[in-house]
Amino acid sequence: MEQCAQTGNYYCPTCAESLFDMKQAWKILDQEVANTPMPDEYKDYHVAILCRDCHQENKVLFHVIGLKCPKCGSYNTGRSGERYETNNVTPQIQRQMSDVV
Repeated sequence: MEQCAQTGNYYCPTCAESLFDMKQAWKILDQEVANTPMPDEYKDYHVAILCRDCHQENKVLFHVIGLKCPKCGSYNTGRSGERYETNNVTPQIQRQMSDVV
C-alpha cells in the first residue's frame, strides 16, 4: 500500500478497488464535472460503466472528466462494452465514442 501511495496509485493493483478513503477526491471531481459543461452533441450520450469499488454496472451520462457510479459515488469506474446512442448524438461522435471502448 505504501508503494501505491508513493506512486500516486489509489487503487489495488490486483482487484482495482480503491485502497484509501477517496470521498474528498470524488468531491473535487464532482466540482470539476459541474464546472465543465459538455458540448451539446455529447449532453445526452450515455455509456455503460462498471464500478471497481461496488462492482455494480450502470448506465451514466458520459463526461470527459469522469464517470461517476450512481450507487456508491466513486469515480473509480471503467466503461463496459455496452454502448448507448441517442438521437442527439451525431454519427461522427458515435464513431469516436465507440473507438474509446
